[in-house]
Amino acid sequence: MKTLLGTIVAVTLLLPTASLAQAVPGTEGFLTWRAETYVPQGYGGKALPTQSSFVSAAFELLEGGKQADLSGRELRWFLDDALFARGRGLKTMRFRATAGNGNSHFVRVQVTDGRNILFENSSEIPVVRPRVNILPPFPENVIGRGTHEFSVVPFFFNVKSLDELLFAWTVNSQTPSALGVDEPSKLSVPVADDAPSGVPLTLSIFASNKAGPLESASRELRLVVQ
Repeated sequence: MKTLLGTIVAVTLLLPTASLAQAVPGTEGFLTWRAETYVPQGYGGKALPTQSSFVSAAFELLEGGKQADLSGRELRWFLDDALFARGRGLKTMRFRATAGNGNSHFVRVQVTDGRNILFENSSEIPVVRPRVNILPPFPENVIGRGTHEFSVVPFFFNVKSLDELLFAWTVNSQTPSALGVDEPSKLSVPVADDAPSGVPLTLSIFASNKAGPLESASRELRLVVQ
């Protein structure tokens, strides 16, 4: 395991002269990975792993601008500097993240001809805690009178859908009634028409994995009635 640097590292190593003579000019390698964690629909970022979630990695080699045939070459996969898997044409690997939150795993792949390392690429994969956001945001944390609809948006839980999560809302430290609530990830909050300006309104959400309660996240939103 490596200490989290917050960046992905991709390194191409120069080869010995004997191996370079066999390489095709313009050789490029691409090591990609994805975590099998929950992200909301439309999320444009990368799904990051949390502890115990699975990560899939894949490698492609371009030679002269064309995808190389790796079926006859041995690929060696390393996880945290230890050999994890090897095989001819083995362009993918999958592992469970065991690093603690805030740390990272280091994945490295080598392409060989049996004796020489023809190409090498590596990537650091950060392991993070699950997160939740409360939507919508309120500019300057000011809220008006009337009924307002809120929803929680979770990230990076080791689940496939929202149905696998438990949600617990509080409003000013009080648990709102669940009567008639069809979607636990949503909350309707009425602000009375006669509510005086300056009254604080604090919303809190706690989300946890039904299969593993220790996997959880919380968020608080502090608002003021105007």
